[in-house]
Amino acid sequence: MDHVIAIDLGGTKLSWALVDRDYNFLLHERTETPQTTEAVISKLSEIILETSESEQKIVGVGIGVAGLVDHDSETVVASPNLPLTGVPLGHQLNEKFDLPCSIDNDANLAILGELYSGAGRGKDNLIGLTVGTGIGGGIVLDGKLWRGQKGAAAEFGHIVVDAGGPRCACGNLGCLETRASGTAITVAAKEFVAAHPDSQLGKKVGGDPEKATGPIVSEAARSGDEAALGILAEVGRWLGIGIGSLINVLDPQMIVLGGGVASSIEMALPSVKEAIAQTVIDPRSKDIPLAISQLENRAGLLGAAALVFEGS
Repeated sequence: MDHVIAIDLGGTKLSWALVDRDYNFLLHERTETPQTTEAVISKLSEIILETSESEQKIVGVGIGVAGLVDHDSETVVASPNLPLTGVPLGHQLNEKFDLPCSIDNDANLAILGELYSGAGRGKDNLIGLTVGTGIGGGIVLDGKLWRGQKGAAAEFGHIVVDAGGPRCACGNLGCLETRASGTAITVAAKEFVAAHPDSQLGKKVGGDPEKATGPIVSEAARSGDEAALGILAEVGRWLGIGIGSLINVLDPQMIVLGGGVASSIEMALPSVKEAIAQTVIDPRSKDIPLAISQLENRAGLLGAAALVFEGS
């Protein structure tokens, strides 16, 4: 059976797997992401070399990168959290190995993983949002990953939903990820604790706003803390506004939410769905399924395998 070396290159974590044609993992490992260009390429080369020594038949390497990627030239166009901006990563690896190496944006590959191995199986038109520190996205149209003219499509985190709102890391004001990401949850938690240090949430962090983080909010929400649930509900409302706008543009069959904050957002799904219903213009769109990914940190790796297997 054919196998692919699948790699997910994030700003802080680097994971890889050997994936068979039925999208089963034969191995799955993880380490810290190196912080220099040379060290990143060296570590990727080491992974490919060591994994390719497996007795399995390996037909290629798929790599998801946290950044803007030109899929055709296999170049990382921009990557704020990786030392790879301007690096023709795929080309360099293809020169080193006999195996074909393909690269793409990590959020693109996450929705590709959902299409072939997750919530999106059997669907032709999908929108995927990866909600973590920021918000990424991927689009599947007519069963194919849609990258846009320059490969920069689906940067959903930078749709402006609150003109004049908080400044985003990209420089704009009121981007979706300033209102509906893990960072947004942390900002809201710090503001609440600063104003209400004696609240249940405030006491949980000793009244120190700097200790109020997204994971703390999620933990408190699961125990029924009203302030924490309120923070998640407000984040969910903004996320629903963003998703509703995307539905108005793309009219998908399904929305899939993934990323590290997806499990927290699940607690705010009523707020998300209410905002979607208020935002969409076609009343039929209120019933578009909204799924929380069950693939967890495997979505990007499965998508990296699909990049090779399916020629997406």
